[in-house]
Amino acid sequence: DALAQFRRAVEISPNEANIHFLFGESLMHGGNVAEAVNEFRQAASLKPSAEILAALSEGLFIMQDNNGAMEASRKAVSLDPTLARAQVALTNALLRSGEKQAALRTAKQSM
Repeated sequence: DALAQFRRAVEISPNEANIHFLFGESLMHGGNVAEAVNEFRQAASLKPSAEILAALSEGLFIMQDNNGAMEASRKAVSLDPTLARAQVALTNALLRSGEKQAALRTAKQSM
């Protein structure tokens, strides 16, 4: 199965950020958010890209870690302000924290 193949790929290439990221995406889609977050964290520690940090933010948001989601999404937006996924992640974290005006500004920037 795909998850077993990803686990094997991570064992073979533990320092490859993209493998951790894709494994995390697969885990997220399968509903294993906690393990996905771990993979996103590993990927971000190897190569902190906007896409990886936005995915991390989404996972943390689902796990109710709004502070972590906010931090990851802000880093993602700072790396690539044009990445819609990062803008949406930041908007969601801002809304959850009650920062409606900041969320509105962020949402407008993503359009």
